[in-house]
Amino acid sequence: MGPVPVRGKAEIKALADQVFSAMQDAEFTDELGLLHERVFSLDPQALFDTTVSVNESVWTLKPMVELLLLHIRDVAISTRPARERQVEIRWVIEAAGF
Repeated sequence: MGPVPVRGKAEIKALADQVFSAMQDAEFTDELGLLHERVFSLDPQALFDTTVSVNESVWTLKPMVELLLLHIRDVAISTRPARERQVEIRWVIEAAGF
């Protein structure tokens, strides 16, 4: 019996990559640090739901984490003034409870 395949891992990585790229492109270094400190440094149980069966393991982001990352990505790539976007990213991390 070989390793159990993991479904969902590629999608999670793709979203994280999109968020990091968007924030780096916007030069939101402080906000990226805040995201790492307040969200990505948490235990995996706080970020992911996992189910395991005989044939595979399925990983998904917790709904609030996924919504947070999608919103941050969208704010970071928007055309609004940088300062407004930075304030909103900081606010949404706090409002999401992180």
